Amino acid sequence: MLRRTCRLGLVLMPVAGLLALSGCGGGGDGRPTVLPPLPAQDVQHARQAPIVDLGGTLHVGADVSPPARSLQSWLTYPGIRGSNGEVRDGIGRDTLIAYLREDSETNTHSQNTEGFLARFGATPPTVLVAAGTTPDMISDVVFAVQIINAALPRNWQLRLSAFLAPAGIDRPPDGEIHVELAAHRDWPSRITDESMGGGCVVAVGCASRRWSDAIRTNDPENPWVFEYVAGKAWIDHTRSTGIDRIETVVHEIIHTLGRDHPDPARFPETIMRIRDETGRATGSEGVPGHLLHPLDREALLAVYAWLDPGASTTNIADDLGPWVSTSYHVRGEIEAVDGAAFGVAYRNGLSQPWASGPTPWTNLSDNPELSGTASWDGLMMGFDHDTGYHVLAATALEIDLASLAGVLDFVDMRAWEAADLVHPDTGIVWGDGDLSYAIGVRGNTFIQTGGDDGIVTGAFFGARHEGMGGTLERDDLTGAFGGNR
Repeated sequence: MLRRTCRLGLVLMPVAGLLALSGCGGGGDGRPTVLPPLPAQDVQHARQAPIVDLGGTLHVGADVSPPARSLQSWLTYPGIRGSNGEVRDGIGRDTLIAYLREDSETNTHSQNTEGFLARFGATPPTVLVAAGTTPDMISDVVFAVQIINAALPRNWQLRLSAFLAPAGIDRPPDGEIHVELAAHRDWPSRITDESMGGGCVVAVGCASRRWSDAIRTNDPENPWVFEYVAGKAWIDHTRSTGIDRIETVVHEIIHTLGRDHPDPARFPETIMRIRDETGRATGSEGVPGHLLHPLDREALLAVYAWLDPGASTTNIADDLGPWVSTSYHVRGEIEAVDGAAFGVAYRNGLSQPWASGPTPWTNLSDNPELSGTASWDGLMMGFDHDTGYHVLAATALEIDLASLAGVLDFVDMRAWEAADLVHPDTGIVWGDGDLSYAIGVRGNTFIQTGGDDGIVTGAFFGARHEGMGGTLERDDLTGAFGGNR
């Protein structure tokens, strides 16, 4: 395993009440006609944060980055400009409640229970891809799961099994969601035959769900509720490709998690709008590059982090509690690369990390300016899950360009109770003071391959890989990091 020849540490130097650390730099211009594509993924990558290609920009993690000038200067670090503050970037409590109420009022059951919020059970399901699925289609499903998980709390995220489900079945075992990409003509007649009650006569995608037995509640208005215990998503891969296919996979999986089609006039911006025969949302101007709209993300968080299973229509507002539409952000700009930044957003109990920057001209292994080892120095910032304290750490990444393996170190990790207390004289050591991860490079992205507990997902930024950034997700810490070569 590589070790840094120059390990970065905190320099205890207050500058006008801000934190000063030490670091290194880089630069570049002009753009090739075709930029390197993102590498394909298999099921082992499902735990990673999503990396989205936004056409010349790589974005790691959730779609929560604040506008560049929406925050106030916070701390200084050679090569990094830090800022923080609050931004009103949520959809609003009233809109979310209206959406969930409409959705809950569509749920009825043969035992005359109605008006409850449908969801999967208390235990997160395992997603299985059907046997016979090609590697590129499996990569689409992996990306879809990553996109959905980025909006869910860490204790309720989908798992993707390394085992394949039998093809052609439409009644998965309890606790499982099966995804099958097959031509519509090969779907079971039970879900396509109108005479049998099938609802997917002409469709690019379709979801079926199985209810649990009745569950007793303490609500006199809804004494019995039901949960989904299994689901199946059918995708006609012959009618969609690329981002359209992934959009359909996301749409159908969210169906299996409980959401239905909303009134498009009331809720025009959601991936759950009804699809037409081409797979597109009817009347939609298209979906964002991150696929999920803010309403989709907030509904997933509300249902699986705040609301009890079987929440009734009348109780949604009370059960949501103090739901807010303002996020607190910490953000760092990577000075070596114009437009590259990283940060963490916190709202309604969920910390969401992200990093973003221009796509390099070549994959890291093909950069003619680099040989031997390449290193980046920077900063990590995030939040401790138990205390809510701000956590900062000096960050160092070193890659052996021959093996494309390396080490990512977070050192001199310190925590502060509040942002205005961030000062080298008052910080306390976080954990044992450092974390270290073995890193493997894939194209212009990288992930952890060993080391401490946690999930690291990152990318290189800038024409000649002048910058890097990524996310760190652990049970006790959510952070984002960036640095300069």
